[in-house]
Amino acid sequence: MKYLLLMLVALGINAQDPWGGLQFLTGEWVGEGADGACSFTLDLERKVMVRKSYAESHKDLMVVYFEKGLKAIYFDNEDHVIHYTVESSPDSVRFLNEQYRLTYRKEGEKLLLDFDIAPPGKPFSNYLHAVLRKKSRKSSRNRPFHSFQLSPMKLPTWYSPAASQASASSFVPARAGSVSMSHKTGGFGSG
Repeated sequence: MKYLLLMLVALGINAQDPWGGLQFLTGEWVGEGADGACSFTLDLERKVMVRKSYAESHKDLMVVYFEKGLKAIYFDNEDHVIHYTVESSPDSVRFLNEQYRLTYRKEGEKLLLDFDIAPPGKPFSNYLHAVLRKKSRKSSRNRPFHSFQLSPMKLPTWYSPAASQASASSFVPARAGSVSMSHKTGGFGSG
């Protein structure tokens, strides 16, 4: 009887929040020991979940949506378009079709990623395994916001933070060859 009651409660919670089984994915994740990251966010008034990901020169976008069950569509900068069905449990989610299987599994504070490929007529084999950890964000709620402008004529502009929210900006150091922030351009663009 207790088991039946727990099952009904779990189904009721899922009916109220259709993203319950995927909720553990939300946030920003970075790869351990590798250059890569991804983020999962709910969008369009919680009608879709969007995953954005990059690793070295690879970038992709996946949108998870409801249409007679959970489904997803994936796009990348290498012209791949992949349609998935979605299976989820409290600590794992699997995006699946005949040729590809993408699995995220929560293990403690980490997220394990496995991408498997099945050539036609053959079983799935692992193509990529990664360990991700949640990106820590330090709030600037109690610090003034600094507008970065390099110019001999202008001093940096400081703004007081809004009382109700922290800065959501992420600052990434420029890499060699980057023209996004340099003394030559006054701070932005390639001039």
